[in-house]
Amino acid sequence: MAHDEELAIAAVSDDPTVLAIGIDLEPATPLENDLAGLILRPDEDLVDAHLAFTLKEAAYKAWSGLGGRLLDHADVRLEVAPDTFRAEVVPDGVTLTGRWGAAAGRWIALVVVRRHLEGADLLSG
Repeated sequence: MAHDEELAIAAVSDDPTVLAIGIDLEPATPLENDLAGLILRPDEDLVDAHLAFTLKEAAYKAWSGLGGRLLDHADVRLEVAPDTFRAEVVPDGVTLTGRWGAAAGRWIALVVVRRHLEGADLLSG
């Protein structure tokens, strides 16, 4: 679930292969340079730091739903395509994938983690 002063969104699934869901929304507005510097890694070539924050928050929520440890913004490296993204938890070698878009003046991001192999432990790398 994610919300701001005017809008709330949630994502749920009854698919038994879904292990975790992460969703976030943030204003599609620029961030101050000092704040952007805390969110973006030096190796992330993103135009908008607020979009990066949104994508990382969705990834953090999915990661947390899997029982993952607390992450810092620098722990996650993003690769962003026009409507999809990859969020690599660098210290753990785990990559989460998601979709993103813009609506109602906000960035919206969703990560759905599914079980791919019976018994596979995603957090083991």
